[in-house]
Amino acid sequence: MDHGQASAIFTKPRLQRVAWVIAGIAALGIGIHINQYEGGALDILFTVAVICALGAMLAFVSRRPLFALMFTTALVVIIFEISKAKQESMNMVLHAYDIIFYFSSWSTVTFLIESYRSYAVGLIVGLSAVIAVSVLAYRIDGARLRRSSSAIAAAGFAIVTLVAASARDERQDGSYFFDDRYVSSFFSSLSETLAVIWRGNLVEAASFAPGPTFTGARNGASCGCWATRL
Repeated sequence: MDHGQASAIFTKPRLQRVAWVIAGIAALGIGIHINQYEGGALDILFTVAVICALGAMLAFVSRRPLFALMFTTALVVIIFEISKAKQESMNMVLHAYDIIFYFSSWSTVTFLIESYRSYAVGLIVGLSAVIAVSVLAYRIDGARLRRSSSAIAAAGFAIVTLVAASARDERQDGSYFFDDRYVSSFFSSLSETLAVIWRGNLVEAASFAPGPTFTGARNGASCGCWATRL
């Protein structure tokens, strides 16, 4: 195969179609998983709304629909894989505060690398893959969206997220240990983590987070403590 034939095969329109198909299949797989494993109807609505809001915000910033879909899908996949790996190794799914807890100290990072070397390598490979496919999607995406439409969509999905979060049943701390809610549990913990960053104390911040009260924080359990349970 000469250079001309290779160029004809790997044209931008062809790459765009392949990327749309891959992203669509991955998004469909995520949707099936969420419908089967991420809780009841309101939990599913909450999870889907968060994902769609993220995708709409990326579309607003980049104006590129393929990039927004590809990056959002890849990000959800990496959250799922990390959460599943954490449950297998530490008996609990991923909490948003884990990002701060584990990566705020070099000694903790060193501990993870030494104790969970295969998972650390997998994390690096996964994040590299997310970056690679996102850059590729950004470069080949020829479509452009109106920012006004993306902003309206992002605002709408954000409202749905808040409504679903407030209407859901009280989240039990046991769900972090025994349920396979790899994605919705992470998204549910975002508000608590943001409150921690703002107020500096996980137990106190949980009372200010939107949605049902988190019983684990009320009973004195913090994800910082959970994160150290090996």
